[in-house]
Amino acid sequence: MMMHNHLLGPSSSLASTSGLQPTAALSEGALLNHALNQPKEELKTHFTTREGTYKLMTMAEYSRPNRVPMNQRVLLQMQPGAANVAGAPVRVSFLSMNTGNKTPSPRTEEQDFLDADENYREELATADRICFNVGRELYVYLYKGIHTAADLSKPIDKRVYKGTYPTCHHFNQETATTTSCSFSLIIGFSAGQIQLIDPFHKEYQSSRLYNEERFIDKTGVTCLRWVPGQRQHFLVSYTSGYMYLYNEELQCPMAPPVYQTFKQGDKYAIYTCKAKTTRNPVYRWQIGEGGINQFAFSGQDAKMLATVGHDGYLRIFNYHQMELLSYMKSYFGKSIMLLFNLIFILEFIPCFL
Repeated sequence: MMMHNHLLGPSSSLASTSGLQPTAALSEGALLNHALNQPKEELKTHFTTREGTYKLMTMAEYSRPNRVPMNQRVLLQMQPGAANVAGAPVRVSFLSMNTGNKTPSPRTEEQDFLDADENYREELATADRICFNVGRELYVYLYKGIHTAADLSKPIDKRVYKGTYPTCHHFNQETATTTSCSFSLIIGFSAGQIQLIDPFHKEYQSSRLYNEERFIDKTGVTCLRWVPGQRQHFLVSYTSGYMYLYNEELQCPMAPPVYQTFKQGDKYAIYTCKAKTTRNPVYRWQIGEGGINQFAFSGQDAKMLATVGHDGYLRIFNYHQMELLSYMKSYFGKSIMLLFNLIFILEFIPCFL
């Protein structure tokens, strides 16, 4: 029996075998030319599946109007307190101007500046709004979708803060109109304060402050939301592990509040203030151990409230009855964010830290 060991050798050894003359023509150069002559596979811009068609789209970019050069970034980071700002989270809030049956508020003299540019007024009436924070700065722009680039040189509002920096914010969809936000943008800060502003009336710099003296909580704000269906109430969570319900019409105490237990259950408790008159906070929630990273409401009825925290637990409450419905532990550690989608299926994202 003849062993064809030469078949395992390099291609040059094939030329010495008379029975393999056709194969010997496939030299290394021929193989390379054959590979180069193959048609290149083009990058697909779209493909279709059973659930629909996916398309490759160009996205709009939002950032600082003028990005800070690298040499200036080094100088800013050397300033006192800059280390905290360097790691500040960037948050994004949207305001939809699809008002439906809402009736716009009457125009006032303060809004006459809009008449100078008819195109700009049309944009204000139709375009949504986007708010985002970068370091100590807060920006509000018109938002025309993910495929239309924004004019970063024309912010609706821009604010720069000193001593503290914004960590989160949220629009009140129920009170905003095409010409006024009616004090509907709430902003949480790293030192615990909360600011309520109307970015359309920036010439007056009108605003309201809550927890200004930090008697309610001295830690940073992690998340805040307007309560759906309750136009004057908003909920705020802190790194301390507490969550507070505020009423925008009520004053904050001028001294640390004294609390009394209102309701409690498995790893949570709800308190009210001991006071002769109703003041903020209306309620204080204590949930789990460690800070509350984020919370979300199930829909416009605010029937369910979900929270995720540093202890790694996702908890779902009946918000109106203040009862714990369910909870689960994250396998990967603490959870950092969550959301309810349109069919009220809860999704939460764990953090590996």
